Amino acid sequence: DGVKVLAGATGALTVAEIRRHRDDWALTKLVTELGRKPYLLIGGALDSGFDAAAVAAVRRAAQAGGVRTGLFLSLPEADHSFSARRAELIRLVAGWLEGPCLGR
Repeated sequence: DGVKVLAGATGALTVAEIRRHRDDWALTKLVTELGRKPYLLIGGALDSGFDAAAVAAVRRAAQAGGVRTGLFLSLPEADHSFSARRAELIRLVAGWLEGPCLGR
């Protein structure tokens, strides 16, 4: 309730909105709208919410749409919070920010 942009939001309302817009917000659809904007998608292989097949589908949609600015990574032995791989995560994100994100 202290964050004005989230005032009145609840978990149930948020889930309902996500379900209502599931097709509209699918990354397989939105990835082509990114155009030439760089993006980074990282998942932890041990994260129960990480779906390698879904990420592969997003990658295929990007390639089919001619989008070549994305970087897709999966860190082995990393959980949702990357608790055992944070130093590596920092290096990867920093490297991406200094290189592909800036078009280098």
